[in-house]
Amino acid sequence: MSRSDRDRGDFRSSDDRPRIEERIRSDVRVKERERRERSPPKEPFKVDRSKVCPLLLRVFTKMGGHHRPEEFRGRAPEGDELQMHTWKDGSLRELTELVKEVRTAARAREARFTFCIVYPDANGK
Repeated sequence: MSRSDRDRGDFRSSDDRPRIEERIRSDVRVKERERRERSPPKEPFKVDRSKVCPLLLRVFTKMGGHHRPEEFRGRAPEGDELQMHTWKDGSLRELTELVKEVRTAARAREARFTFCIVYPDANGK
């Protein structure tokens, strides 16, 4: 490497590599901190439950697994439906507690809850 390259700062030895990498990591951390400070954290979605009407949520329970999607074509499965009123900001924990109030099998220690969303397709089926 010529002397003019060294004078411009283009010359780097292998000993400089860890220091350069640490400087880059440090710059990234500083930029990330500045970005967080500029943008305030997003507020969780909240509903004023005293002013907003709850929605009706149809919940279908089944021991041992989910209902197959075909079971919802035409009519919903009979006997497994719970109708719950909740708000848009309701959590899965809230829904679980409501199911436990009604279904005694759901109160068992080994009971496991899984949730699946079922909605009509573009054709309304």
